[in-house]
Formats: sequence, C-alpha cells, structure tokens
Amino acid sequence: MIKKNIKNDFPIFLNYVKKYPGKELLYLDNSATTLKPQVVIDAITKYYNSYSANVHRGDYKIAYKTDLLFKAARITIAEFINADFEELFFTSGATASVNQIVNMLEEQFHEGDEIITTYSEHSSLVAPLIALSNRRNLKMRYLKLDDNFRVNLKTVQAATNEKTKLIAIAQMTNTIGDIRPIKEICDFARKNKIMTLIDGTQSAPHMKVDVKDLMVDFFVFSAHKMLGPTGIGATYYNQKLFPKLKISNLGGGAVYQIKGDLITFKDSPYCFEAGTPNIAGIIGFATAVKYLTEIGMSSIWEHDQELKRYTIEQLTKLKKVKIYNPDNLSGIILFNVEKVFPQDVASQLSNEGICIRSGDHCAKTLPLIIKEKAYLRLSTYVYNTKSDIDKVVKAIANGGDFLDGFFTV
Repeated sequence: MIKKNIKNDFPIFLNYVKKYPGKELLYLDNSATTLKPQVVIDAITKYYNSYSANVHRGDYKIAYKTDLLFKAARITIAEFINADFEELFFTSGATASVNQIVNMLEEQFHEGDEIITTYSEHSSLVAPLIALSNRRNLKMRYLKLDDNFRVNLKTVQAATNEKTKLIAIAQMTNTIGDIRPIKEICDFARKNKIMTLIDGTQSAPHMKVDVKDLMVDFFVFSAHKMLGPTGIGATYYNQKLFPKLKISNLGGGAVYQIKGDLITFKDSPYCFEAGTPNIAGIIGFATAVKYLTEIGMSSIWEHDQELKRYTIEQLTKLKKVKIYNPDNLSGIILFNVEKVFPQDVASQLSNEGICIRSGDHCAKTLPLIIKEKAYLRLSTYVYNTKSDIDKVVKAIANGGDFLDGFFTV
C-alpha cells in the first residue's frame, strides 16, 4: 500500500522548496531516473562512514561486515525477480549488462544468423546488437508493430525462421510504454532454440517480475530506475547457457588462479564481476528493493494504472495535445503539443517546478514508426499523485506567453 505522505520519505521534495521558495517539485520523469528515499541515501552513507572495506579480500572485522552486507544484497535483489544467487551478477547498469551479454555470446553467432528486435527499443539495447551484427555479418530483423505500436506473439512467430538466433526486446518500452507478452514469446523461443534477451529497466520498477515463470534467458535492469543509486545494475542469466558464455571482463575478483597461460575463473556469479564492484551502490540497490517490496509491487502497478487513466482523461481535455499511446497500461505517456517544439514546452513547465522529458528518449529508431523527431514524455511513480497531474495539466493549459495561442480547454 502506498502511504499518503510518501513524499516525506524523499528529501529532495523538501530541499527543492528550500532552494526555490514558493515552488513545489513535480517530478514526472521517472522513466529516465527516479528519486531516492532517505533510507537508500542512509544505507549508502552508512557503508562509507562505518565499513568502507572491499569485498572478498579482507580478514578484518569491517571487511567481514562488508562481505555479509554484499552477500545479503545479492540475495535480496535476486529474490526480487525470483532468481537464484548464482544467476545474478552486477554491472554498472543495464547498458553495461547488454554489452557484456553481447560480448560473451558473440562466438555463438555466425554469418547469416538473425536477431529480432523492434523500432521502439532503447538504443542501449539496439546499438550493441547492431554493432554485433556488423562484426559478424548478421541480419537485424525488426518486428512489425500493431496500430497501437505493440508487439504480439503472432508477429514474433511470423518473423522467426531457422536462422533466428536471438530475440531482444524490452518487457516494457521507455516510450510507448507497452507491456509485451514476454512469457509467451520466451516459451515459443525456447521451444525453437532461440535465445532471449529482455530489457527490464522499465518493467522491474513497476510490476512483479518472475524470471523463472517468464522463461527468459537474459534479463537486465538498473537500480536508478527503481529508487536506487546510479551506476549499478543487475543481470539475470539462465545457467543452462553458461557453457556458451565466453567471459569477457577479465581481472581480479573473477579469476581463481593463473598458471602460465591458463586462466581459471571463479564460479558464477563472481566470474562475471571483474574488479572492485560498486559496493555502496549494491547496498543501496538492495535497500531500494526492500523499500519497494514493503510497498508491494501489485500496489505500485495499480497506482501506475490509476494515474495513467487519470492523466489521459485530463490531457484529452486539451484540444491541442496529441497522445501517442493512450491505450497502453504503464505510467508512461508520450505526447506532443501541436505546433510547439517539445523542448519549448518542457522548458516552460520547468519554470513551474514540473519535470517532464522532451526529445527522442534514446529511442533513436522510434521516428521510423511515429513520424516525429521529438516527443514529450510524462512518466509516473510511487510518489506521484492526481494532484500532481492536475497541476501539470493546468500549467499546460495556461501555457506561457509563447503558448497562449495553442491551448484551449
């Protein structure tokens, strides 16, 4: 259950008012990153103030304490997506996770093999795949989306053939905000010996994820999208694929021993984590996961859907606002104001303490299906309310000097 005074858990709201008297922070750019509750900030600070030792290396008390916290954090994060301890390794974020997966799998691809994705994916997913395709002379195949820019199982089935090696898509996109039928897609892929790489950066913060039930091969997500710190993410992988993975990040922490020219690696997950990990970030990540778990992922999802319906209802009253994804379930709303450049709208709203995003949102191929160069994106999370939405809609309706001619309620 989301408590009414949840904003009190996030110090940035009070600090914003102190810095800008008379202005309230209305943060609605949660698909880009989320705000941090005090408990996450405290957990990170406590590590630096009270332990601050490295992991896996020390034989003294604060090192032992750090080891315990690090291990407990991995357990917490793995359980959050129903993964086993050995199946989850840490990276600097989902972008690094995708690149590491692609590098480890590269030798499994041969000339003429095909990769399936869509034009509505984030560049952090698509760009490494295109680079792999160029190196190995593969074919990128982009799925046809329906009239609401959604993916369905039939289009996936129609796009696959005997050369399909990988399906790489988001569970929830960061622009259209559609929820893909990942379980059905992964079930089909597994039966046809096709690997799956699922971008969970938007879905993991907002809905219950069970990687075993979904039957995914790889699932990546980032802490900063779910109230955690920046610079830390996690990767789940299906351990049955371990023999196919060529360990690509080499160094201390991943290596068991070196004898002459022979390197022996540690067991999973440590073999994937060369170098000193982001210990403070991982502890903060686990604290954020605990915070979300206490609220309940079902409550968060219901809250997202309620706000989405309300926001669509209110925005549609503004005749000059065009919404591109009104029927998708997530709290992501992609829209534009007719005849007004998106950045001008976002800049004007910023004067009212409103934070929404303008641009292509790192979905560089999206203009191929939505014929616009830039868009406005409003994305909600646990601390947003209907009152926030009312203030945003009012600010859009009122506009500024250069917007007055475009808005009619």
